[in-house]
Amino acid sequence: MLALREALRVYINALERDRLPVARKLRQELLLLGLVDETSRPYGRSVLGEET
Repeated sequence: MLALREALRVYINALERDRLPVARKLRQELLLLGLVDETSRPYGRSVLGEET
């Protein structure tokens, strides 16, 4: 999952360099996916699997 997110970030960065308007929307969607992923984690666990 982390490799996929990194690949998407690289792709979005390339779109931004080319000043394509779709890049902003994709970045927003990626951020939303991150938020959804965070809320689906068991309570008290961080992204790295450490106790909070």
